[in-house]
Amino acid sequence: MYKNSKKEGTVYITYNDGEGIIRKDAWFEISNNDNNIKKLVVGEGVRIIDVNALLGAPSEVLLPNTLVEIRDGAFEKGSMEKIDIPNSVQTLGTGVFFDCGELKFVKLPKNIIMIDKYTFSHDSSLVYVILPKGIKRIETGAFEYCNNLQYIDIPSSVEYIDLLAFDNASGRLIFRGLPPEFNADFLIENVTKLNSLIFCYPAKYSESWSKKRYWSRNNEIAYNDDEDPLTLSVKPVPTRTPRPNKSTQPTISPTSITTSMPEYTSIPVTYAIPDTSGVDTSVQAGLQNNKNNANKLSSSSVSPKDKKSHGISKVLGKNSITLFKPTFRLKKGTTSLGERCVVIYLKKYKGTNIEIFLHNGRKKIPIKLKKSKAIIKLNKGIFKLTYKKQNTVYRLSVRTYKIVKNKKIRSPFSEVKQIKV
Repeated sequence: MYKNSKKEGTVYITYNDGEGIIRKDAWFEISNNDNNIKKLVVGEGVRIIDVNALLGAPSEVLLPNTLVEIRDGAFEKGSMEKIDIPNSVQTLGTGVFFDCGELKFVKLPKNIIMIDKYTFSHDSSLVYVILPKGIKRIETGAFEYCNNLQYIDIPSSVEYIDLLAFDNASGRLIFRGLPPEFNADFLIENVTKLNSLIFCYPAKYSESWSKKRYWSRNNEIAYNDDEDPLTLSVKPVPTRTPRPNKSTQPTISPTSITTSMPEYTSIPVTYAIPDTSGVDTSVQAGLQNNKNNANKLSSSSVSPKDKKSHGISKVLGKNSITLFKPTFRLKKGTTSLGERCVVIYLKKYKGTNIEIFLHNGRKKIPIKLKKSKAIIKLNKGIFKLTYKKQNTVYRLSVRTYKIVKNKKIRSPFSEVKQIKV
């Protein structure tokens, strides 16, 4: 039950039913009756703000010290310019301040240990956020499309950052300790997404940071303990001077050089032609065929289609085995539980087995089809690949193999294909 009182554009919202929860769409019900409310005061005793409870909140919001939890999308599309979350709050859900276009300053509570997915996503006016010292994780999309962000001070307690948390964001990320664990599978191939960010880290940890670099060296700063990273500018990485081309080097006229050269008499050279009259004609024909085949493979007249279907041939005893480079295609799909997944359509070659590989940077990680819980086999050559991480680009390749006489013969790897799920 709400207990509201309005005075000069201010609304006080509390609960006196003993539960201490502001329910879903509470603000929608209040603002429908009065469009001139500019200030919202959440009364003492409120413990939980439910999902989308204050969706589209006004320009000023005050929260009580009794508040413990703010659930998913609680302030989504709100109009507030700043907000101070009390230290009593222990949990922030996903997308709490999603698409709050007027929000500029946020002070987070000291008890939270994670900034969940899309917490400040698309907050285009956000200038800076004060992170608590005990925070450990920054999840995907947390600050994506924060185009006006000036800086975020990231404490040394942070252990994991998904770099998609800062997808298409701008500003400085000021790190205070050793590098956390980065999840940069997607950005290894798309580092341009980070060009508008500046990575500032302590110079005493430069060696450790150099091993974790997933961005250009032209947007990083190594600062000393007595320096303010906000006042330092990026120093461009010196480039090596290219070697001069032969065309640009000065030419010397042969007429300007006079040397005395000894005279040599011409010596005739004779080449001995081997006599093949006594060689078996079948051997001669075989040698000529090998030469013709080698010329055919090395020539540029071989069509791209033939090169693409190039396979591996091996002879085991009297048997010759040829495995061609497999082809496949990817498509977005959903599982029976409604989860997004990758559907793999693979051309199944008769009598061969399939191996699927997930590319993580330069590594190829095999997916065990029989034991992996992430793979669901639908039909011959059709698989569904499910992962917990959404909004991620997956890069996959496949190959086939046969087991003959306890030996595994593998085909060449297919082309690497990627898809965003």
